[in-house]
Amino acid sequence: MDNQIFVKIEEYNEVLDIVKAVKEKIAKAQETITKISELKSEEDKELETWNKNLEAATNNVAEMEKTLGSK
Repeated sequence: MDNQIFVKIEEYNEVLDIVKAVKEKIAKAQETITKISELKSEEDKELETWNKNLEAATNNVAEMEKTLGSK
């Protein structure tokens, strides 16, 4: 048996156009995912900084309480 498939040239060109459009959409989706990943990384760094600042403030308050409580 022969595994050849025959299609009209117009249909073939339409399929090529569809494949091209799908590839473009995939590329845009990949770009979007990359941008989201970068933003998430920046957000994580910012949250880490906030947590460190909050921890420092908590430690300062604890030290103040300790100092005031001992007098």
